[in-house]
Amino acid sequence: MISTTELHPLQTTAKSYAMANVVHLKVFLCVIQFLIAIVNGLGQCGDITSEKEYTFRSTSTYTPECSLRVYVTDNKVTQLRLDFEDFSIAPPEKSPFNYGSYQCLRDSFTVESLSRENSLEVRGDLLFDKLCGENSGQHTPEGCLQYYPDPFGTFESFNYNGGAGHYQGLLNYAICFKRYNTVCSMQYNAEGFQLPTNDFSQQYDNRGCNVPTNDTSNPYSQDFLFIPDATTATEVESSIWCGTSLLNNLATTNAPGPLYVFFRTDKYANEIVNGNEIGFRITYQTECGGTKR
Repeated sequence: MISTTELHPLQTTAKSYAMANVVHLKVFLCVIQFLIAIVNGLGQCGDITSEKEYTFRSTSTYTPECSLRVYVTDNKVTQLRLDFEDFSIAPPEKSPFNYGSYQCLRDSFTVESLSRENSLEVRGDLLFDKLCGENSGQHTPEGCLQYYPDPFGTFESFNYNGGAGHYQGLLNYAICFKRYNTVCSMQYNAEGFQLPTNDFSQQYDNRGCNVPTNDTSNPYSQDFLFIPDATTATEVESSIWCGTSLLNNLATTNAPGPLYVFFRTDKYANEIVNGNEIGFRITYQTECGGTKR
């Protein structure tokens, strides 16, 4: 589903997913068998709309490009939200250069602005320029690439695909959760967690997860999941996690303010040295005073 929304006056400093008069959604497909749908509906490839809510799906036959153009006629609209009900295209693949990260080399989904006055800078705000792979059920509220309003549930990295996929390189996006008045803390339990690490004896903090690369012939990794001020059941305290550090390891955070984590990936994939770049699947639950919500 595609919908446009107005921001409350007190929210005007928040990052908006889209500020544009014309937004163009494109799906580039290089394989014959595919299914990509933002929601089951009547909209189809090549449509043009100015509706505040619109459903859009691909055709049942192969086409190299499927696009939708959205005209935003209300100047109060500052955000474009996309809900992916069914999203299944070719997964990211290893880049051809040495130690290149996984990229959308065949199929891709992009969002771009056709307005010169208010350019849509998805990459500038959320640091991604295209998506691919298995991403059904994902959606994007303001400032976040994934959002979960329920007090408990499960979230996963893009194209996790039951632990059989690979996440893309050059991502940097927030995963947000609704904070109820009764929430005192958040608990995260990773059913699956496999990121690279620079130090298998310390798969957290900058030393293990965030070392800049000076020698591209043997690159370090800067892929990590950021959970503010988290403490694990084994009493490890950190905000930066990688490797398998969170696998079946309960992590709790009492950090004030918005409830969020963010996921960052670099342009390298030195998997033989640093470990596989699979991603994560994590259950979350709010707590207060020892009582689960």
